[in-house]
Amino acid sequence: MSKCPCGSKQRLDKCCEPILLGKRIAKTPEQLMRSRYSAYAMGHYEYVLNTYAAEPRAQLNVLELAQGNQETQWVHLDVVHIQGRQVEFKAYYRINDALFILHERSDFIKENGRWVYLTGQIITSGQLTV
Repeated sequence: MSKCPCGSKQRLDKCCEPILLGKRIAKTPEQLMRSRYSAYAMGHYEYVLNTYAAEPRAQLNVLELAQGNQETQWVHLDVVHIQGRQVEFKAYYRINDALFILHERSDFIKENGRWVYLTGQIITSGQLTV
């Protein structure tokens, strides 16, 4: 079995896959953020949509999420800092042969007993020189 894309070094079936398949829910904001990263990396855009808080989710749809990531290959995730319901991370991705970074501080809330993504503050975003 392959390793989980979220960078936990665990097997996919022991880490994010049960969350992505709805067999269990994310217990912490970090678990939710990692599962959302894995969903982006694996093309599970319905899961991504369903893990937005109600207000931002109403402005999105699965097709837009998929089209926005059509040429994106997610390659690495670093969790930088966790404080309460906030998770800071760096996500690295490729578009064609160029490497990019998204450094974000994300806010999560609980809705109906589940952690969901509310909003994020982008710290840095752009192409890296290799």
